[in-house]
Amino acid sequence: MNRLPDHIREKRIGKGLTQQQLAEKIFVTRQAVSRYETGERTPDLFTLQKLAEVLDTTIDQLLDGHNMRQAAEISSVNHSSLSNNIAITLYSMILFSMMLLLLEGIPSFSFDFGTVIRIPLVFSECIVLFYGMIQCIRNDMTPGKTGIIYSLYFLLEAMQRSLVITENPVSLLPVICYLSGAFSCWEYMTKNNLSHYYPSCMILSCIFGCFFQIYLVFNLLFHADHLYSSLHTLSCLCTIMIHLLFLFQTLTILRRRKQTS
Repeated sequence: MNRLPDHIREKRIGKGLTQQQLAEKIFVTRQAVSRYETGERTPDLFTLQKLAEVLDTTIDQLLDGHNMRQAAEISSVNHSSLSNNIAITLYSMILFSMMLLLLEGIPSFSFDFGTVIRIPLVFSECIVLFYGMIQCIRNDMTPGKTGIIYSLYFLLEAMQRSLVITENPVSLLPVICYLSGAFSCWEYMTKNNLSHYYPSCMILSCIFGCFFQIYLVFNLLFHADHLYSSLHTLSCLCTIMIHLLFLFQTLTILRRRKQTS
């Protein structure tokens, strides 16, 4: 049984603090403290440490059997207000960029097979990233939800890259990379498989995604500069932002799991 909400409430009352006063001391909102005390949300490790300091107790006493590993798995990946606000800002910028790309691409829309398939895939990516932004706004981006978002995004990217496979075997590399990233995200974040292979594969997929986008832009500039437009730059920046966000949150989860193992 999770006694953490009861312990937080009892310790707070014992110290003569209101929810607002406690919230100011641990740098969260009063609503967050209220949710901690009702069990609607579990504080992350950083907040647990602050709670233990302010309430003159220890994390072990607060958890009382609800071990730190479990707390880490059901608390937000973004351990501070700053990191959460950065994630929300990045999600917002990415979504705005993707919608702008879709709107600007409508006048040149053609009914070839690749375009007809790609448009729904891009819309699906927007929906997935919008879900991620909502979870960040609610400060409820758990490792499990993060894994679902990353897995779906990498899967959709792999499907898009499969549309441009040529006879050159190198064209298969992005598809393989994104598929392995999707599988690794699902296993490590959602299914909680702690094999060291999975986080390494996720990190490599994010890094590969950044460099692959840069390669595409330079390849277009040098070989077909007459086709290059600001849309390509925007698309490149948008995709790099997504991969950097994923990389940051992957490293955060990896560090947190090492701390609680």
